[in-house]
Amino acid sequence: MKRYTCIIGAVREEIVGIKRGMRIEQRIRSRGIKVFKGRFKEKDMLLVRSGVGEVRAEESVRLMVDEFPVGSIISLGYAGAVREGIGIGDIILCDRVIRDRGMWGLGVRRGLFSEEYLPNTDLFKKALDVLQKDNIDFHQGAILTVDRIISSPEMKRWIGETYPVIGVEMETAGLARVATMMGIPFLSIRAISDTVDDNVISFSSFLSKSGRILRAKAGIYMLRHPWSLRDFMELKIKSRRATLPLTRFIYRFMERRGGE
Repeated sequence: MKRYTCIIGAVREEIVGIKRGMRIEQRIRSRGIKVFKGRFKEKDMLLVRSGVGEVRAEESVRLMVDEFPVGSIISLGYAGAVREGIGIGDIILCDRVIRDRGMWGLGVRRGLFSEEYLPNTDLFKKALDVLQKDNIDFHQGAILTVDRIISSPEMKRWIGETYPVIGVEMETAGLARVATMMGIPFLSIRAISDTVDDNVISFSSFLSKSGRILRAKAGIYMLRHPWSLRDFMELKIKSRRATLPLTRFIYRFMERRGGE
């Protein structure tokens, strides 16, 4: 039976390089989720743009599993570093995903209701092999899924001191929760788009639910906050730098899987 590798990114920029390498057979849009079904490196693939946030990631997994025979799921996208020594474009190979619903506020203690998810062992080993053999700069460690953009160095440092994680992002725990419940192997690969010392512009106000930048809203934001234009351009440049190793990893990973 045909089984798809499902790759889920939140925004267009995270998956654009992978999409270029696909032979797309069908385009699907449902509940604001955009899906490209086709072939990549001679493997059956579902490439999904879920939109930003944990709920959107959960919805995407449920939709894919309801509609297609999914064999494995890869959460792919950007992350912020919460420790020193992790640079723009470095890959995080996630060995654990943490979600703490009791967390919030600088200095607030860790909550009582935390979740932890582990990636599939075989997928993890294959990813590690690809990163090592292709000399891709990477760090192995845990990530924390949060419900907002962590914009300040102070908050990122606090997270790094409070939790046993090296990066922070907004989707993986939702994806991992559903995948684990349904018994589907998952893996999370993240690329650093902002270091622990970077201030990050909060772009959520001009993103659509499906993860597309709304240019009109972005333009209005820039007119009202002209000082943020430089920050926005820096974010765009750093995001592009993060996209390249993500794309390179998926190409190599799928090539290796193609030989199975």
